[in-house]
Amino acid sequence: MTKMKTDYLLFYLFSLMSKGKEWQNKDLNGSTLKGVSWFKLASIILALAYVCLHPKGLEENKEIVDFILSSLSITTALLFSILVVVLDRARQSQFNGRSEKEQVNDIHQWNHLYKFASLTCNAILWSIVVIVILVCTMLYGHNVDLYDYKFCGFNNMLEFQHILLGAHFCFVVGIRFVMIYALFRFFVLFLYAVLSLYESICSELDIKQPENEIPQNRRDNVSDEIKTKYGFFKTWFVKLIALLLFLLSLLYAFWGCIDP
Repeated sequence: MTKMKTDYLLFYLFSLMSKGKEWQNKDLNGSTLKGVSWFKLASIILALAYVCLHPKGLEENKEIVDFILSSLSITTALLFSILVVVLDRARQSQFNGRSEKEQVNDIHQWNHLYKFASLTCNAILWSIVVIVILVCTMLYGHNVDLYDYKFCGFNNMLEFQHILLGAHFCFVVGIRFVMIYALFRFFVLFLYAVLSLYESICSELDIKQPENEIPQNRRDNVSDEIKTKYGFFKTWFVKLIALLLFLLSLLYAFWGCIDP
């Protein structure tokens, strides 16, 4: 029974990861996008930079842990609620357009639902990885400074004590790298999902675009309307007050940075 549960979990986990990887490289037409993923490369570089530049890890800034956990919790809850809406839409959607435009839009909407669900679930998966690492670090972690480790030399590498220290060093480096990489991957996938949603909305609106246009003589001009309704001086007075408040806030902010 335990083996069946584990296999069930692994099957859908691997399926989710493969679908997420597949739909990161596809557009709404179903075409595969070729080339290097600069976001993934940037995530690797930033994770390596963090490991090298912050040898003490999050010990240098413990407040950031609460901030990351709060941000991921709020964003993940938001993504879960959006997924429920997407599930509802997937159940109600009927991809049976007759005209060529309707059929193209059906393909776009089907691809969008698949892409959005895959990318969003992958983003949630990466956020869970970060949350688990941070929680386990808070519960069981120890303060480790990577600069305390020194290379023992090639002649002493095979000693049992040095092997244990090397394994511990690699484990800490790996955990920190995965945490930062997963954090950036979460936001990158979240960005992909948002852009996919934008593409889908544009596709839906393009097919329903009205054929008529508003004549020029019937289009409202906001600048003229506000001047007519509220007066020229009142409008500029409010703008002047807003500008002064903005300049005062800048002055206050920079004044605090100047040492007396």
